[in-house]
Amino acid sequence: MSINLAIDHFEAGFRVFALHPIVNGVCGCGDPECKAAGKHPMVSRWQNVPEWSDEQFDNMMEYSVDTGYGIICDNHIVLDVDKRNGGFESLAKLNKDLGLDFESLSKFVVATGGGGLHIFFK
Repeated sequence: MSINLAIDHFEAGFRVFALHPIVNGVCGCGDPECKAAGKHPMVSRWQNVPEWSDEQFDNMMEYSVDTGYGIICDNHIVLDVDKRNGGFESLAKLNKDLGLDFESLSKFVVATGGGGLHIFFK
């Protein structure tokens, strides 16, 4: 996961938290049978992560967000355009059916690691 994307989310006002990394092919949480490898928070009570100061965020970035992060999307709707499952075709149909262009209407669009998009609306 790109550190630059975590920075973009932080600068856009989202609360960011680190996910467990993948270490030698298994989840860094220590559970060799982990069903959510690399996709679950390193901290408990992640739903309550604070709004970091710049210094706190920089420390988190330096020590724990090099492989993945999550964000709290309070008061947002996020369109998840998944390339693998026909998301771009579905988005085009939705845009056509509604006469809208969701990408241009959003103030924050992020490319995902899988080649898709997250289109944010507040």
